[in-house]
Formats: sequence, C-alpha cells, structure tokens
Amino acid sequence: MAVHPRLARATRRALPAAVGLGALWAADEYCWHQVLQRSARTVHTGLYLLWQYKVNWTPETCDEVHGRVAKRLVACLRTNEGLYVKFGQAMSTMDVILPDEYKEELKTLHDQAATFDFPQVRRVVEAELGRPLEEVFSDFEEQPVASASIAQVHRATLHEAGQAIPVAVKVQKPNIPAQNGWDLTLYKVVLLVMEQAFDLPMVWTYDYTRQQLEDELDFRVEAMHCAKAQAELDASRFKGKVVVPKVREQVSGQRVLVMDWVDSVGAVSDKAQLLRHHLPAEEVMRTATEVFGYQIFSTGHVHCDPHPGNLLVKLCPPGSPRRWQLVLLDHGLYCELSPKLRREYADFWVAAALGDTEATVEICRGWGIKDQDAAEFFASVSQFRRVRLGRGRLQALAALYGQPPGSTDLVRQMPRKRPTAKQLAEAQMKLKARAKKVLGDTAAFPRELLFVGRSLNMIRSANFALGSAVNRVAILAECAAEGSSNGGALASRRLAKLNFHLRVQCLLAVHHLSQLSEFLGWRQVLFAMGLAPLVLALPFAWGQGKDRGL
Repeated sequence: MAVHPRLARATRRALPAAVGLGALWAADEYCWHQVLQRSARTVHTGLYLLWQYKVNWTPETCDEVHGRVAKRLVACLRTNEGLYVKFGQAMSTMDVILPDEYKEELKTLHDQAATFDFPQVRRVVEAELGRPLEEVFSDFEEQPVASASIAQVHRATLHEAGQAIPVAVKVQKPNIPAQNGWDLTLYKVVLLVMEQAFDLPMVWTYDYTRQQLEDELDFRVEAMHCAKAQAELDASRFKGKVVVPKVREQVSGQRVLVMDWVDSVGAVSDKAQLLRHHLPAEEVMRTATEVFGYQIFSTGHVHCDPHPGNLLVKLCPPGSPRRWQLVLLDHGLYCELSPKLRREYADFWVAAALGDTEATVEICRGWGIKDQDAAEFFASVSQFRRVRLGRGRLQALAALYGQPPGSTDLVRQMPRKRPTAKQLAEAQMKLKARAKKVLGDTAAFPRELLFVGRSLNMIRSANFALGSAVNRVAILAECAAEGSSNGGALASRRLAKLNFHLRVQCLLAVHHLSQLSEFLGWRQVLFAMGLAPLVLALPFAWGQGKDRGL
C-alpha cells in the first residue's frame, strides 16, 4: 500500500525530532537525574498557581483555590524530592503569610523520603573515603534506618584501634550534586511566582536560604556544628543532660558523615514511649525548651531543624547519676546570630512577654517594623500566642503565667459563629496587610529570624503533642532574660532572671488590684492597703509610663 507523499515527508521530518527527544529523555532519566523533567514539572506548577490566583480566585472561592494550589504545589515538591523538599520546609517557616491550607499540606513534607539502592550508596561511600567499604566497616546494613530529603542513614560497625564501634553512617543521595544548581535556580522562580500570586515579598529570603541549604550539603560543616554545639552545652548547666553524637572525622567527608550510634526510647514528643519508660514528660519537655532557649538567647548558635526525628530521649546505663538524656541529632541546618542580634532578640522576647510597648516597638523599628500594630503582630507570631501591647497587656501577662484572663468578669463571652466566606476572605486580607507591614523594609529585617522561628515552631509543636506539658513561652522568656544580661557570668545571668521575675510579679500585683477595683473602686482599695503611692509608681518605675490602660 503506497504511502501518501505528504505523510511520508511529515514522517521523515518528525523522525529526527522524535529520536532527538527520546535521546534527550534518556539522558535526563539515566544521566542527569531527571533535571529537565523536574524543571518542567516546576514550571507547570508555577503556571497553574498563577492561573488559579489571577483567574479563579474570589472571596467566595478563596478556600478552594488555596486548597487546590497547596496540594498541587506540595505534590510537585514531593515528586521532585531532594532539595525541593527542603524548599517546602523553608516555605513552612513563613507560615505568618501563608493560608492554613498551605500550612497543613507543607507539614506532610516531614514524612519519610524515598531511598536509594545499596550499590549507589556503596559508590558514594567508597568514592568519599577512597577505600573499599569493607576496609572501614566490619558490618554495614544495606537497608537504611532513616531517609530524609538529601541523605539517608545506615547502621554500621566501625573498625577503630582494634575496637568495634556501632555507628550511624549518613550518606548523601547521589542525585543531589547533579540537581543542586538547577534546583536552587528554580526555587527562586517559585518564590517569584508566589510573590506575584500573594502580593507579598518572598524573594528577599532567597539568598540567605540558598546559603543555608548549600552549607547543609557539605557534611564537613555539619561536623563542625556538632563539635561546637557539644562544647557549648558542656560549658553550661546542660552538661550531662544533653548529648550530641560524636563524629568520627577520620572516616567522614563532604558527602559521608559517620557518628556514634545512639539507642533511644523515642522522640521528645512521643508521649506513649515516655509513659512506657516512666519518664517525666514535663521535665523532658522543659529541658528541651531550655536547651533551645539557651542556644537562641545565650550562644546565638541555633539548631534550626529540631523535628521529632532529631530530638530524642535515651536511657542512661545502670549506675549513672541520671535516668535519661536528651539527644540532639542532625546538625546540618544552623544559623548564627551576631552578638548584637542575639541581644536584641533576647530583649525583644522579654519586652513582648511583659507587654512593654516602648521597648518592643523600639527594637522592632530597628528591624524595619515601623509601628506598634506591626510590632504586636510580629511578637504574636514569634511567641505563637496573642501578645498585647498597651491596653490589655496585664490581662495577657496574667494569662501567660497561669491566671485565667477575665476570671472576675461578670459578663460571659457569647459563642462565636462560623465566619462566612466573605468574612473569612476579609480576615485573610487584614492578616496579609499586617504581614506586609511587618515585611515593609525587608532590607532591615534579620534573615536569621526566619530560621529561628522555624526552630521555635517545632519546639511548640513537640510541646503541643505532649498536651502542652510546660509553659513554653514563660520558659523561653526566662531564657531570654538570662541571655539579655550584660555579661555571661553565672551571677549576672541569675540577677537578670531575678529582675525579670520581679517585674512580672509587680505587674501581676497591679493586675490583681485592677481586678478588685471593678468591685470596690481604686481609691478605697489602695488607701485601705496603704499601697497607693507604690502601685501608682510601678508602671513608671519599670519603664511603662508611656503605656495606657492600667
């Protein structure tokens, strides 16, 4: 049967293109670790995101649009794997400006990641160490015990000085170096698209995030953080309470990290395991919170990835003075606060906890946050609670320290009705407007606080999983008071903490009297107690004179 001339010509023209596309696909699939496919998937997702928000979004459909786009975006990140998962985790730190639908979907990126076959793992280890795997390890389990976005962990036994040492071997996935450059470039594209969609500044976070992710790919940097963190903890009251697995540097490198193996009973947030081993959940959570408070407010060397898999509890051997220890894993993602920023952030936490308007606004102004409303909003986001500056701050302080707000109110609050779609959209617009005020001067805003906020959010989540075992904000405020001391000496830190508690108690006393005044009137109560001059002077004595609403 004769072929039509036009069809024959079309076939001859299409054949080279088909062969070329096939060869390109084969190269991308087997040599380039799917760089082109992953990039095309990313571009397609970006276009979908823009179409949804520029065409389909209305106040009535906002929840549906948020939900559809969040699922599509996270599906893209999960399918692309590698650094894309890290990108999603970095986005989750900006939850102040993301709708709830995004927050819920981005949480799923902390689940178990895909693994690579053992032959590929062997090639990475042997190429990094320059020796056959059997010369270094007497035993090496082929199945990984854990897998994350950029690496997987295998249990092994190390030969060293005639000893057999159980170790954990962290091996970087072989596709990461090939994909790194493309992934970082397209991450910026994603931020540009989301900035256009949400009309909020996002690209300003790129350079700092890129540097953090690049550092995390070099396991030699992680080994340095491990040693520094352990030295800082050993020089503090946490010596013996918190351990960092020792890195075996002689058999570690840029893509392989060998650490001592640690047996644990489970994560800090695993309430069932803590109860099973009769461990005090409150004490465990308090220690974990204080450790991160110490890092943030006292050393400025902050572990920024304390998810449940990285914060464990281990039992001590019989005869040890302690029953349990906290184990801190995965030191690849750290941020360093300069002494100036560390002190400012400590002062900010103290001021926000006390509701000190003048101090809070002054500190925030230096970070490009211009007015009281924006400062109050940023303080609320930082502490994950409703911070009140000025009027209402005493009630917020009483609530923080365990006294139910409005306990003497005679009028009960009416139950809230479910908001309509229009009301919800309006609330989201107001929230976005407040977020834009916080991010009004991104050049002045400290990038480090994005990652510190991520760390604090994970600690909050762990505490919530234990049923809010401890007063997290109060503990961190104490740590901030210690970190804000002029010197690092123990006496200076204790004095700063004592001063903070004295201010709290004085303000709580004012709150008690204000509650009584609702029934008896200020003049009768104060003069009857002989405290009128003292109480009236308290707000001014503690730098509160410019506030109103006592």
